[in-house]
Amino acid sequence: MNYVVRVVPRVNGLIARVSAFGCVSNIGTALS
Repeated sequence: MNYVVRVVPRVNGLIARVSAFGCVSNIGTALS
């Protein structure tokens, strides 16, 4: 159970980074 509790925040952080990176690249594509 502790393993799941430790992994979930990492997965959420990874998803947040990926979506943020996607937003940045979309903005870059729109500007260029």
